[in-house]
Amino acid sequence: MKNKHNVLERLVEQPNNHLELVIKEYIYKNTSLPDIIIEEANNDEDLQNKILDIYCKLVKEKIKTKYEPKQIVVKDKKLEVEETKKTEDKETEDEDEVEDEVEDEDEDEFNNDDFNYDNDDDEPIINNDEANVKRNEIQKIVINESYEELLINNRALIVCPTGFGKTVINYILINKLQPQITFIFTPRRNLNQQTMDEKYKKYLTSSNYVFYNYSPETQIIISSTQKFIKLKAFIKKNIKLRKNIIVLVCYQSCKTLLPKLVKSEIKINLAISDEAHTISSWALLSKEYHKLFIEQNNKIIEKYIFTTATPKSDMKISPYIELFGKVIEHVQIYDLIKWGILCDFETIVKNIDFDKKKLDLPNFIIDTMKKYNKKKGVIYVNSQKNAMELYAYIKFKYPNYDTFIYISEKLTQDSFNCFKYDIEFYNDDTKLECFENCTNQCIIITCNKISYGYDNVFIDLICFADSRQSEEYIRQIIGRGLRNDISKYINKILTLILPISEKHLLDKYQNFDDSSNDSSNSINSIKDNIYFEFKKIKAFLEFVIGSCGKDIIDGRICSTFNKNKLSVISLTNAKDYSGDIIPSDIVKELSTTFYNKYEKFLGFLRNHKIHNEETYNLIRVRPENIEWMPILGDIRNKYKKFCFLDIKASENENYYQTLEECNKAYENTLKKIVIDSNRIYKSISDLKKRKTDNQINKKIVEIDTKIPTNIELFYNIIDDNE
Repeated sequence: MKNKHNVLERLVEQPNNHLELVIKEYIYKNTSLPDIIIEEANNDEDLQNKILDIYCKLVKEKIKTKYEPKQIVVKDKKLEVEETKKTEDKETEDEDEVEDEVEDEDEDEFNNDDFNYDNDDDEPIINNDEANVKRNEIQKIVINESYEELLINNRALIVCPTGFGKTVINYILINKLQPQITFIFTPRRNLNQQTMDEKYKKYLTSSNYVFYNYSPETQIIISSTQKFIKLKAFIKKNIKLRKNIIVLVCYQSCKTLLPKLVKSEIKINLAISDEAHTISSWALLSKEYHKLFIEQNNKIIEKYIFTTATPKSDMKISPYIELFGKVIEHVQIYDLIKWGILCDFETIVKNIDFDKKKLDLPNFIIDTMKKYNKKKGVIYVNSQKNAMELYAYIKFKYPNYDTFIYISEKLTQDSFNCFKYDIEFYNDDTKLECFENCTNQCIIITCNKISYGYDNVFIDLICFADSRQSEEYIRQIIGRGLRNDISKYINKILTLILPISEKHLLDKYQNFDDSSNDSSNSINSIKDNIYFEFKKIKAFLEFVIGSCGKDIIDGRICSTFNKNKLSVISLTNAKDYSGDIIPSDIVKELSTTFYNKYEKFLGFLRNHKIHNEETYNLIRVRPENIEWMPILGDIRNKYKKFCFLDIKASENENYYQTLEECNKAYENTLKKIVIDSNRIYKSISDLKKRKTDNQINKKIVEIDTKIPTNIELFYNIIDDNE
């Protein structure tokens, strides 16, 4: 024992680099930390702190070796050593239970390296100068509108899809506003680190900014009070130095952090709430720290920028819009697809008998992967049990096909004993990096673990093996396959497989015999289940039509642009379609309910390049549209505030953008006609008596081309108070 202590004394009493060598050997090489160090550290708090300081220094240096770094932590005042393991996200069988996933989680449960939040979307990812210039132009519009809104109302909700560059927008707004203290709130620690990347700091024209990561990826377990003391010291020090301070923090810290900020009288000049949809329920102000974070007349925060690609619907309406601010949204997914920043996609609807789905769907997935020469596919299910059963079946049916499973449950060979398929399980099948590094065609089965922020450009097939009701989750899942990088994957097309079952949908509901011997409760239960399943499929259809530039033509989901691209389903390319026709009842229901929402109706018009009476009427006379699209003469009976200007079509940009400007120009043009008539018309009243409205309007638009032909339908002439 004496010899051991002599070793420890020599390590500790000498300069830190002696102890550092031992710890470095432990962290980065296949050696163990000497037991004597662990034993003595557990009885000596100063030694614990010394070891942790060295550990953090080494990890921060990011020493690269072939070995996976191991971890040192303090738990219950005891030094523990262990291999670094990626923290598993909690998964639920019902996705609706994780709508606000950060709500009640402990902060230390979010050291999640499995999710690579892809802030690389802010850098040009394609060799297409025209597309990047177009993106920059729209970014400037968003930035200018947000800046004006922040100066006037102190809050703005910026909505933009993955790939548009919201982090760049945030940094440019910081640069314009010049706040002394900025807090950037995120839902994950690794996102904090990515947000501090040097490529974003270049948008800050001053070198006066200092950064502090309150929620780093590598956590030393100390009390929230100690953490705050360090933050407070950092802020006070840099205020004296007249520095601009940017603090990155996870939402999970708000519960303890915000009350301390109030007591310390530290004011946040600008708060940036990234992935703001994850805290949408905070608008209910049900908890004290929710109030401190978001309530009006805030004690802590002066200005807010909320950013998200997938806003919850209630964030855009009263009363919550007062808390999140004006919605600033100038780009949709279909814009980025058109520009080539995101890849295009096709949807294959497959009508699968519900009772045989587990048998038929895997066959179709593998056949589709082979037929379209796909690289990597992701199969989404709603429970870990479903994932395991699907994995077992595919491994049984296709033993030589590279199939992976990525769920929270720790799997062994025994995990599959309860299934009827006799398979040989390999532990590598559960590792995400093995899926990523696989050079063969392969698929991975998961629940929610690859649905949020994960980026892999080679994912070119996604299957919703179980239906998803939430549009936010549908957006996140589809976003995993839309990444485009022509330097790695040329002519990429994402294939989406959407299984549906008529037996489980409207036909069964409509044909159900209410006079049967079943109890009324049973009947209502069956009807509710069918309606619920239908809502889930409709949510998918609403998203791909309203946001992605698709349409349902002859029962197929077709592209409204790229119509001549052979690899994309379109009106001119349906013969190679390997799916089934969407049931007419679903299409009819979608058309009559989905487009009742004015915002969605505008999206439909925008997708179809409608910008005036002529283009509207051309689309309306199509057989699939004539029943639900109103004639223009009656359109305001259905959409009270309809106007062509709301479509925001590029063809309308050269017209006067407000009714006031147009009316003034109209009157001036009337005066010009009278003056130029050489006294043929004595006055404007005389002109109107002698010429019809059509004749006058025709002449006016010839003189001033910025006046639209149909002023009444071009502008919103309805009083907001009506």
